[in-house]
Amino acid sequence: MPWIPATGVRIDWMVAPANLLHGVLSWCLSALIAGHIVMALFHQLALKDGTLARMAGSLLSAVRCKPEIARSKGSAPVRSR
Repeated sequence: MPWIPATGVRIDWMVAPANLLHGVLSWCLSALIAGHIVMALFHQLALKDGTLARMAGSLLSAVRCKPEIARSKGSAPVRSR
């Protein structure tokens, strides 16, 4: 279901900016994604500083929440069982 129902009338002044920006913005997004992948691999393979591991996380940390992460300023301490 579209958010804005189609009327069948083409409004050129509304379509023109989207046509101009769509290609440029898609290339910018593609470049940002590619750059992010390249830099993550650079950190992993050349610098070996563990950045990729911190970004990806581990399966264990995704399954359970660590108490130090769950705490926030002003909240009550989290008790472990």
